[in-house]
Amino acid sequence: MDRCENQRSRKKLIFDTITKLLLEEGLTGISYAKISARCHLHINTITYYFDGKDDMLLQCFEHIVEQERSQLPSYYFRIPEDISPVEALCRVVDHILDHGRLMSPIRRMLNMYLLPNVNLSPRVRDFLRRIDRESIEIEYRAITLYQQTGIRDAGRLRSAFADLSLISSGYSLMQFFQIESRDSELALQAAKERIKKSLLKDGLYPVSLP
Repeated sequence: MDRCENQRSRKKLIFDTITKLLLEEGLTGISYAKISARCHLHINTITYYFDGKDDMLLQCFEHIVEQERSQLPSYYFRIPEDISPVEALCRVVDHILDHGRLMSPIRRMLNMYLLPNVNLSPRVRDFLRRIDRESIEIEYRAITLYQQTGIRDAGRLRSAFADLSLISSGYSLMQFFQIESRDSELALQAAKERIKKSLLKDGLYPVSLP
């Protein structure tokens, strides 16, 4: 392994550790000592790669964003030929909720720990706000892509996105306060179907999905 590859490998290990600590403990869980213990790397090795804690966090978030966006499905960017536009749009909604809003490390950290934290530096906060805006814009473009197929009700887009935001915020609060709900999965499924119906023109839903 050459020097550059070794550096990338170590930084990825550090970033993965930071992500786990943030999701488990929040921003207060981030310390060089904790990262060192989990990575089995000396603190001096960790600090060598970064110009302070802010730089370490920013590089970590940039890594997470790059990884997450590289895994976006193709139907975010082009209308597929092997499935119907209605089915593809429904898959977009499912992915936005299941992966983009609820299980995305970026969104979970933003909603649960980072943006509400008063001790977050302005530099990191501004970066995260920009990432949040860009994530929403990607979702918006993915959904509006299907307007050209004639299946979408353009007048309901705002209410559908408001629904998406309400669901993701509620889920994050439940996770933050460790609230268990017997009907959470049922509520999520109902919300997903409601959003799909809202986006589609009347009569195009329900549809048979695999």
